[in-house]
Amino acid sequence: MNLEVSAWRILLTLSLALIFLTCFLRVSFSQVSPEEIEGLRLEAEEAIKRAQGMIGEAKKVGVDTVGAESLLARAMREFAEGNHAQAKGLADAAYTLALWLYNEKVKELRGFMVPIQFALLVILLGASIVTIVMLYEVYRVTKRKEVKAPIAKGVKCPECGKDMAVAYEGNLIIGYVCPSCKHIELKEKLMGFP
Repeated sequence: MNLEVSAWRILLTLSLALIFLTCFLRVSFSQVSPEEIEGLRLEAEEAIKRAQGMIGEAKKVGVDTVGAESLLARAMREFAEGNHAQAKGLADAAYTLALWLYNEKVKELRGFMVPIQFALLVILLGASIVTIVMLYEVYRVTKRKEVKAPIAKGVKCPECGKDMAVAYEGNLIIGYVCPSCKHIELKEKLMGFP
């Protein structure tokens, strides 16, 4: 990891040196038209906005952006002094540094998030299965057809005189019920128990 960081720092330093050299040669040894100056100003302004946005995104994920912010501050000073080419170069360097720091932090967070994502997925799957089973049970209970009790032959209702139906509790016969008047006779009374 340190070798990779060193390589990025060397690359960043070389790119900054190249930017400064290019800007110095361009400004020092050439005549610049007002249209080119305005174009450089707009490019520098856009580069500064892009760098500010990337630094903001990097801060959101918890990156220390002090280096990129210092490059951006230097770019803004150069922009204010009218050195638009140098300002654009510094802003681009700040953007590059912030983007690299952001990508490194995202890689680090991805390694941490995989177990959490798996756990959340398992919880979601389990909750979905439980919900489906509960909905099925509710549907099954609400759509259950009422089963008519079989008529007991020879047992008449003492109140209306019609045949009574067998009353069950589980698999056991507990007595008889009259389908028309709803009179209940317990089995113990019929057998002579008080």
